[in-house]
Amino acid sequence: MNNDYVGKKNEEIIKILRKKYNDFIKKYDLYLLMFIGMYDIYINEKNQKLKNSHLDYATFAFKSSIFLRILLQDKSLNKEKSLKFLKKWDSEIITYISDDEVELTSNDELKNYAKDNYDLDTWLKYASNELSLINSEEKFVLTEEIWRDMIIDVENAYNAYVESSESLDLLGSYRKTAKDNSIAALNTSFYAFWLPLVAIIIFGIKFVVELFGDAGIIMNGGWLSFFFFVILLIWVMIGSNGMYCTCSNCHKWNSLQLVSDSVIDSEKYWERKHYMEKNYNNPVHVMVEKSVHEERYVCKHCGNKEIKYRTTKKEL
Repeated sequence: MNNDYVGKKNEEIIKILRKKYNDFIKKYDLYLLMFIGMYDIYINEKNQKLKNSHLDYATFAFKSSIFLRILLQDKSLNKEKSLKFLKKWDSEIITYISDDEVELTSNDELKNYAKDNYDLDTWLKYASNELSLINSEEKFVLTEEIWRDMIIDVENAYNAYVESSESLDLLGSYRKTAKDNSIAALNTSFYAFWLPLVAIIIFGIKFVVELFGDAGIIMNGGWLSFFFFVILLIWVMIGSNGMYCTCSNCHKWNSLQLVSDSVIDSEKYWERKHYMEKNYNNPVHVMVEKSVHEERYVCKHCGNKEIKYRTTKKEL
C-alpha cells in the first residue's frame, strides 16, 4: 500500500490520518462490535440511544487499544513526541486514560491498564478469527487486507510524525493474512514433511541394498544410511504434527493447541496375530481395544476452536 505521509508536515499528517481513520470507522464500525461479541446485542437492542452507546464503546475501545500499544512500544526518548502525536489525533482518549490515574510514562501502569481494559492483541486475534474466511470484494465487506492496511496506515502516520529510529509495529504476527499463512504453511509442509519423507524412502532403499550387498553393510556404510533414516523419521514425525495442528481458519502452521482429549467410543474384540517362534509361524488370539478420541483444539493465533477425531488401537 502507498505511504501518504512521506514528506508531509505534522499538521498534514494528523489531518490525513484523521480523515482516513474516520472514513474506515464510518464504513466498518459494526465489525468492531462483531470482534468483541456485541453485534447480536446491538442488533437486538430496540433503544437507539443504547445501540449508539454500544457502537461508541466499541470504537472508543479499539482506538484506545492502539493508543496504549503506541505508548508501550515507545522508548523513553520518544514519549514526548508520541504523546503529542496522540493528543493531536484524539486528546479525549489521552484525557480519559489520565483521568483513570494512569501515569502515561509508566510502562508497568500502562501494561496493567491495557491488560484490564483494551488490549490490541485481543482485537487482532478476534479480527483474524472473524475475517479469515472473508474474501469478498463487496463495497461494505471488511477483509483482512483492508483491516491490515488500516493499521499499517496508523503505523506510517506515527513513524512520519515521530521520526523514531525504530519503526512502530502494531500488527506483530498478525501482519500476515490467512492467505499469507496458507502459502507459508504449504512451504513449511514441503520442507518439514514431504521432502524428508522422500529422503526416508531413498535412504530406506539404499540401506536395504547395502544390507544385502556383496561387500556387506559395514563396508558399504549402511549404518550411516540407517542413522540418517532415523533422523529423517523424527523430522517427519515433527512435521506431521505441525501439519495436523495447522488451523483451518487462519491457516497458521502448528498453531492449534490441545485443550482436551476424551474417549467417546470404545470396543474390545479378539484379533488373530502371527508370531514367529523358533522358525515357526505361531498364530495367537489377542484381546484388542479400539477407541475413538475426541480432541478439542484452540488456535493460539486467531482463537478458532476445532474438534478432531482420532482412532487408537492397543492390545490388552
